[in-house]
Amino acid sequence: MNPNVVHYKRNIFKDIFKTSQRKTYTTLGVTIILVVLLSLVAIRPTIIKIGEIQSDIKAKEKLKIELEDKLKTLTILDQKYRDYEQIIPLLDQAIPAKSDTASLTANISELIKSYGMTLNSIQFADSVVSTGTNANQGIGNLSIKDDLGLTKISLTIDGTYEGIKSFIKALESYPRPMHIARFSLASNMSSSGSKSGNKTSNSSTVSDNVSINMEVYTLQKATTK
Repeated sequence: MNPNVVHYKRNIFKDIFKTSQRKTYTTLGVTIILVVLLSLVAIRPTIIKIGEIQSDIKAKEKLKIELEDKLKTLTILDQKYRDYEQIIPLLDQAIPAKSDTASLTANISELIKSYGMTLNSIQFADSVVSTGTNANQGIGNLSIKDDLGLTKISLTIDGTYEGIKSFIKALESYPRPMHIARFSLASNMSSSGSKSGNKTSNSSTVSDNVSINMEVYTLQKATTK
């Protein structure tokens, strides 16, 4: 071992702490280096965590925007539903899932009776609409589709011309649209006589007999899909 080299190294070490000023600077430098190293070790997980939090914030902001868009869409749909909420029951009444012949009989009978007429007979026949044979049929401007069921109503009525006219008019405002396929009218005149003293008076009554074939529609086929 070379004693000069060892002595030189010892002199450098001694020179670092030779004066109080050098000792202070050396201690301060070592302290700064240690602080920097410790800071890097301690701050690195924090920096990584901050990056993860920022990514999470961006994802949540994107999700918030998407939810706001969906909320706007739901609000618009809810408003549209409220606009049509009162119409939906009317549509169910107009084209129900079942023909409900008992209700039809009761309603038509009461309607005829309200105009001072008599319902002689009423019959029903259910069928399924076929596009090939009924492609041009419809309720007003409403064309018939394959998923509609058809209920045919045949009825005969005795009453006056004015009463029959009012009855036909009332059918136009009936909740279920009715298509009159055939209408026939026959007038009957009956005479009656009465004797008072030496005079005899004759009176005659005109009664109209009406046959009406009507059609109403249901969604029977659509509800069984």
